[in-house]
Amino acid sequence: MVDDRDLMGERPKVLKDMKTTVKTLCGDMDVIVTHMPDGRPREVFISMGKNGQCTTCLTETLGRMISTSLRYGVPISVIADQLKGVKCGQPVYDGKFMFYSCVDAVAYVLSEMHEEGTNEFTTTVRLSKTTNQGGV
Repeated sequence: MVDDRDLMGERPKVLKDMKTTVKTLCGDMDVIVTHMPDGRPREVFISMGKNGQCTTCLTETLGRMISTSLRYGVPISVIADQLKGVKCGQPVYDGKFMFYSCVDAVAYVLSEMHEEGTNEFTTTVRLSKTTNQGGV
């Protein structure tokens, strides 16, 4: 049986975080990623819309599932790959980026924060990258 505290151990009282806002068809979406003192990502909070709306419920649930996966050792790159390319309605293109859904936008944010080959995050999200052709 796995300890309820998860593989990372107890959550510190204070965690550093990184936040970015992404424009989607459903409105602005805030993605906040917290990380442990050693740099490992621990939690993802995603917010959009007002309480009680379906998009709010779904994005909060997505954040909880990503957080649980991280705490039990799933690499951030694996999580991002699973979310990449999920389509919903019409894609959003703001002149630099095209996202097929809110989920695809989360995949992009996680990939951009993540340093290739590690489970640590860079200090900024490079949302000025122009080579993105649909998410990650």
